[in-house]
Amino acid sequence: MRTGMLFIVLLSVLLSGCVTITTPPEWVNSPPAETAEVFYFIGIGSDTQGNAAAAREQAGYNLVGDVTRFLGVQVTAETTVKAKDYLGKFESEITQNIQEISGARIADFKVLDTYQETLDDGTVVVYLLGSYDREALLLEKERLQALFQERLDAVSVPEAKGDAALARGDGYNAAVLFIEAAAAAASGRIENADVKIQRNLTKARNAIAGISLIGERAPISGFLQEELSGPFSLTVSIGENCLKDVPFIVNYVVRRDTGKKAVETDTARSDTQGVLTYHRSPAAFVGTDTLTISLDLRSDLETLEILDDSYLDLMDSLKQEIREKQVTFQYTIQSRAALIPTAVMVLDVDRSGNPVPDGNTAAGILETLTAAGFNIVLISVNPELFQLGDFQIIETVRESSGGKYKRLIFGEVKIDDYRDADHGHIVKVSGSIKVVDLESGRILLTDSRIKSSRGSRPASTISAAFNGIGQNFGEQILNSLR
Repeated sequence: MRTGMLFIVLLSVLLSGCVTITTPPEWVNSPPAETAEVFYFIGIGSDTQGNAAAAREQAGYNLVGDVTRFLGVQVTAETTVKAKDYLGKFESEITQNIQEISGARIADFKVLDTYQETLDDGTVVVYLLGSYDREALLLEKERLQALFQERLDAVSVPEAKGDAALARGDGYNAAVLFIEAAAAAASGRIENADVKIQRNLTKARNAIAGISLIGERAPISGFLQEELSGPFSLTVSIGENCLKDVPFIVNYVVRRDTGKKAVETDTARSDTQGVLTYHRSPAAFVGTDTLTISLDLRSDLETLEILDDSYLDLMDSLKQEIREKQVTFQYTIQSRAALIPTAVMVLDVDRSGNPVPDGNTAAGILETLTAAGFNIVLISVNPELFQLGDFQIIETVRESSGGKYKRLIFGEVKIDDYRDADHGHIVKVSGSIKVVDLESGRILLTDSRIKSSRGSRPASTISAAFNGIGQNFGEQILNSLR
C-alpha cells in the first residue's frame, strides 16, 4: 500500500550578510547533541562550478537522507530548490517529494540554520541544520519497524507454516501457503523479493508434485434420467498420508433443453480419510462419456497474477503440475426404452405428395437406434393409412402386430425444396414424427425437424436428406425416451 506523503520542507531563513560570513557557526564543525526534545541533523552539499543553487539542492538531499537513515528506511527523492538572493539576504524553499519505498512520513521537521562558504578553488559548500521532534521521530521509527516486520512476516510466516505442513505430509496446504508467501513477496517492498518469490514458487510446485490421486475404477453406468450405479471416487494422498478437505473441480457433459451438449462444472472436497466421493446428477443423454476430477487451486493462483513476465517459466511449471493432478472416469448411460420392442413406420413423399421409395427417413432412425442397442424393426408403409389420421394409424398397427410391438414411431417427411446449385444439387426436407405407447395410445414424444443436403447427383442427394433427418429424429428419441 502506498503510504508515501508529500514532504514539504519550507526553509525560510533570513540571514544577513550570508555571503560575507567568514566564521562558520559552531554547529558546522560540532553538530549539536540530541536533547530531550529534539534530534539534530546536518545536510552538506557542494558544487565545484560555484553554483550555489546546485549546492543547496545537494544539501537538501543530504539532510533528508540523514533523517531517513536514522529511521532505517530507504527513499528516493526528487528535490527542487528555488533560491533567491535579495540585498544579502537568502531565502530558499525546498520542495521534497518522497517516493516511498518504506512508507516513511517525514513531519515535525524544521530547518534551523544555513551556512554557505566558497573554497579557494571556487567550490561552493552549503550546510543545513535541521531538527526533528524527538517524540514524533521515535514514534515514526517504531511505526516503520512494525510495518517492515509485518511485511517480512507476510512472507516468512506462511513459508514456515508451509515447510511444517510439508514435513507432516500435507502437500496441498503446504502448496497453498507457499503460494501465499510468493504473492506476499510480490505485493510488498520486501528485501530480496525475487529470491523469495522463486523459492516459494518452486516449493509450491514440488509440494503439488508429491500429491497422488488414485481413482476407483469400478465400472459406472446408468439409465437415462436415473441415478447412476455408483459415485465417482478417488483418494488423495502423499505416500501413506491421506489428505483431508482438499478442494477439487468436477467437469462432465450435460445435455441442455435445446438438445445441445455443454460442460457442467462443480466442486467437491476430500473427506477426513482423504476420499472424495461425487454423485453425478442423472444424465439427459444416452451414450458413453467422461467425468474429470481435478485439483482446485484457482483462487490461489489468482493471487499470483501480479507477477511480471520474468516468472512465466516458474508459473507455467507450477500450473502444469497442477493440471496433471486429475483423474478421468468413463461411464455409460443407456435408455430403458431400448429394451422395449418398437416398430418404425415413416412415409417419405416428394413435393407433389407422392411416396418416395426406399424409406430413407425410417432407415436413418433405425440406424441410430440400433447402434444404441434398441429392440427396433421397420414395418411396411401404407401411404393410404397416413390419410386416415393418427388414431387410425395407431389402431391399425396395434391390431396387426398382435402385441408384438409395444411402441410405434411414425410420421411423414416431405421434400420442401429441390434446386440446382454450383456443381450439384440442394434438397431440403421437413417433417415430424411421433412415438406412441401402443397399449395405452399415449403419445410419448413429438418432434419436428428440417434437414438440407447437397450432392452431385439428384437421387443420392434426396436419399441423404431423408436419411439425415431420420438420424436427427433417432438422436432425439434416444435422448428423450425412458
